[in-house]
Amino acid sequence: MMHFTRNKKKRMVMILALVMAALLCAPVCVYASEDEPEMTYVAVGIKYGSSAVDSCEMYSDYGFQIVDISDGMEETLPLPGYDHLVIEAENGMINVYDEDGATLVTDLGENSVIMTGDYLDEGMFTSSVNARTYRGGLKFHVRDNGDINVINYVSLDHYLYGVLHGEMGAHNPLESLKAQAVAARSYAMAERSSHKSEGFDLCNVSHCQMYYGVDYERERTSQAVDETSELVIWHDGEIVPAYYCKNSGGYTQNSEDVWGSVSGYLKAVEDIWSPEYEWTASYTWEDLTERIPDIGDVEDAYVTEWTDNGNVYELTVVGEDDTKVLKREKIRTTLGASLCKSLRFELEGGSGKTIVIPASVSVLGADGLETDREEIVVYGSEDESFEYDSLDGMVVLGASVEKTLKDKEVKSMASDEGITLTGYGYGHGIGMAQDSAIVMGEEGLDFEEILHFFYTDIEIDYVNGGYDE
Repeated sequence: MMHFTRNKKKRMVMILALVMAALLCAPVCVYASEDEPEMTYVAVGIKYGSSAVDSCEMYSDYGFQIVDISDGMEETLPLPGYDHLVIEAENGMINVYDEDGATLVTDLGENSVIMTGDYLDEGMFTSSVNARTYRGGLKFHVRDNGDINVINYVSLDHYLYGVLHGEMGAHNPLESLKAQAVAARSYAMAERSSHKSEGFDLCNVSHCQMYYGVDYERERTSQAVDETSELVIWHDGEIVPAYYCKNSGGYTQNSEDVWGSVSGYLKAVEDIWSPEYEWTASYTWEDLTERIPDIGDVEDAYVTEWTDNGNVYELTVVGEDDTKVLKREKIRTTLGASLCKSLRFELEGGSGKTIVIPASVSVLGADGLETDREEIVVYGSEDESFEYDSLDGMVVLGASVEKTLKDKEVKSMASDEGITLTGYGYGHGIGMAQDSAIVMGEEGLDFEEILHFFYTDIEIDYVNGGYDE
């Protein structure tokens, strides 16, 4: 719903004249000439999905420029005299007005972008949707319900200006920041189809990378971006998503051991640079019952498989009604990644063993001894046994007794309180460990050495090729 007044009929002649004059006087151009490198752009969602809006406003001290991005960057309508634009979704179309309500563009379309007048230089504007300042411009995607996704269309390096400080603080060594810049740029380029159905390439939260716009730009992080401009990581002829985590705990992981899929450049390495990062997390049985439905009250939890590098691969959780096996990263997502900070942990409190308390039992020993005592046997796996309440000092093997039990009640021998995890590292453990990259930078390694340490069989090259190591 528009919140300002307008009289389209009175203004129609004026607007038509304005548009015609602009089209006649302004030459149509594409940004990159034949002898200049073409700048790479990305579309970043800043309001979308449940946060989509029906209108937004843009403010710029340098006016605006409508640019068609169907094939490169073709300037179609300069609007240098306007420092305030209003964009609204109406009947499935995106319309643009000035601050007084005069129509400037009808049906902007999803291939047109409202760029700042100086988008080839600093190109800063402020948007009403979140009061942040951004570079580049805005494009829009009309949703089925009529709202619009608001999308920042920005050069790749300017996008990274707004990412890097949030991912690795600007106070860190420059070479470490440059390694982070290349990794983040590679991830952005490789994951550009993540939100295609929503009209943009990348989102602005941790699902892709945290992006804050100009508010998070810092001199040193921008320097790191500039000094690695357009450089990305290649493997087997493709730009790869260069995953990274905070701390490896001393060993990075194979991608297949965490996510199940094999990636040739994401192989485990012993991380000799990793500073210690220890954490603990405790869960009561009630906590686990809430986190793992459909198996009844949880009574036990224990590790049943590890990776070759010492990370937990499989966790078995025993409920009153059923048993659930969690594998790989599903362990962290189920237990809560903010609590279970990595898969490199030890577990206390779980047992993997049960006691059997029969209402009545016939225990057949060597002499055919029989009894109706109520607490008799503790048994574990088929190849081990241990005593809970002995029969005159006699330990009864679980494998043989299990066949004769009647009306049995099974109870866990796990801790009454629950389980406690003691672990090392933070994150999925795949790719570059940021804490280690910082240490490596402090020790004098350059950004290429850092990247080659964490990623296997890679090349560092320009987005469009041509970089000679």
